[in-house]
Amino acid sequence: MHAEVTTSPSASAPTPVPVPAITQTTIPAATQIAIRLISAIDGDTAQPGQVFAASVDSAVSVNGHVFIPRFANAQVRLLSASKVGRFKDNPKLDLALVNFTIQDRRYNVESAVYEATSGGRGKRTGKFAGIGGAVGTVVGGIEHGGKGLVEGGGAGAAAGGGAAALTGNRELKLPAESRLSFTLDAPVTGAPRTR
Repeated sequence: MHAEVTTSPSASAPTPVPVPAITQTTIPAATQIAIRLISAIDGDTAQPGQVFAASVDSAVSVNGHVFIPRFANAQVRLLSASKVGRFKDNPKLDLALVNFTIQDRRYNVESAVYEATSGGRGKRTGKFAGIGGAVGTVVGGIEHGGKGLVEGGGAGAAAGGGAAALTGNRELKLPAESRLSFTLDAPVTGAPRTR
């Protein structure tokens, strides 16, 4: 006589836990990204198109999620450099943010041109585009929408270009550790790093 085998509810296979889908998030255009140069940019020797290493200096969050963590690798490209004696105006550097990297994934970006100029009077100028605002400034003109929140020190709300601290005597050089702020011309989409 064969024994009857029954299965109790407690012995049934466990219900699989659903894996949450990865949500794509977009950093809107007009968001500012503050970076700090790792290497100096010397306008007397650097060539247009040359790329320079930098790191993100203030984390960027969207809807409460950190998209770009502080210290993420970034790159800045020199677009043009006007030198002493070639133009009537003070010498300047035109720069653009070209990418940042998160967990081995590179995000290419389009940014507004950042213009760094020299005062030409043997002293350092001190104006920075988009720098000097309060901690935790909301960029992109959206105060309560949760978009483009910049966390950390010193990212202000001004958009566009500005002058950066350059060495005096009409030298055209941005030292390492210079802090610049770039405004996105186009949105960037990807997966946020953490909440």
